[in-house]
Amino acid sequence: MPNLGGRKFGTQLKHQVQLGESPVAGDFNNDGRLDAILTTTARYDKFNSAYLQSSVVVSPSTVAFGALLVGSKSDPKTVTLTNSGMAPLKIFHIRIASGYYASDFSQTNDCPSTLASQARCKIKTTFAPSAPTNIESAQVQITDNSPGGGRSINLFGRGTVVRLSPLSLNFGSVHVGQHSLPQAVQFTNTSSSTVNIDQFNFLGRDSSAFSQTNTCGSSVPPQGQCSINVTFSPTYLGKQRASMETRLSDGYGDPPPVRLTGAGIQ
Repeated sequence: MPNLGGRKFGTQLKHQVQLGESPVAGDFNNDGRLDAILTTTARYDKFNSAYLQSSVVVSPSTVAFGALLVGSKSDPKTVTLTNSGMAPLKIFHIRIASGYYASDFSQTNDCPSTLASQARCKIKTTFAPSAPTNIESAQVQITDNSPGGGRSINLFGRGTVVRLSPLSLNFGSVHVGQHSLPQAVQFTNTSSSTVNIDQFNFLGRDSSAFSQTNTCGSSVPPQGQCSINVTFSPTYLGKQRASMETRLSDGYGDPPPVRLTGAGIQ
């Protein structure tokens, strides 16, 4: 295989250049990587042989699972691996690499050891938090014969012991300047330890249109429950939305936000 400009090609081809053959380098398949063409001229014919590289695309390259209850398991999230080059791709390993609580992540895949040109396969990732955390991370590492030796998929999630139900509230239509009836979100501490609450925050453009009162106080005992009562008070006509975050004073294990929607009418 020719080695032009000091660069090696991703596909290993054995060929001894013969008299009259001319190797030429260029990006002939428009993938942003260097390829080689061997041009041969004979008495009666002319032909070109393209030596093209494998090229790997993973989509998406980042998977975020959000907050999950400790002891539960997420639904699989799928990443597509595509060989967008013109040469077959040899896949050596697909595995979870080291990270913070990396053992809480897992993957399965249907990728063959050799992935044909323009073919694709699926990698399914899952998250099962084992402890309350504010961030867990890992990588799915793909080792192959493409230039650079492979790709990685970033995985993120966090564990919580707080269950909020429901995770969305729709207040419907409310007259501007008036208040909706309160809607309740149930807060449950699923753990065997007391959970300490810092505050409930409203975020988003229309955060000022929502307010809350609660029966939780500053802490909730093991297996305890309380209610967060949310009210919508539109300040203008049209759809309005925000989210309510629960911040725990322990500094980790915040539950997922509650989505809030409503509309102001005359």
